[in-house]
Amino acid sequence: MNNSTTTIEDIPRKISRISWGAILAGTLSTLSLMFLLNILGLGIGLTTIDPLTEPDPFEGLGTGTAIWWVLTNVAALFSGGLVAARMSGYPSIIDGALHGFLV
Repeated sequence: MNNSTTTIEDIPRKISRISWGAILAGTLSTLSLMFLLNILGLGIGLTTIDPLTEPDPFEGLGTGTAIWWVLTNVAALFSGGLVAARMSGYPSIIDGALHGFLV
């Protein structure tokens, strides 16, 4: 009769290198910062329009809007990736970059 026992040391450990909580936190911070910055841009853009005195109040507004949208969304994505990388809890740069990329 084979009376072998399995101990905890015999079981191979599966360590997940992905912290889904950190990715979720980074994603939520990205989305909230995108929302806030886009609303700020909308407010700034609407204050520059004066339809009573200007013949074409929307002239040039599309270019400024596109530049604002690109810059603020890149900044929000960067900050969300930074939050995810810092919250992952892994000291490796590769793991932090992976978390930031997944955001």
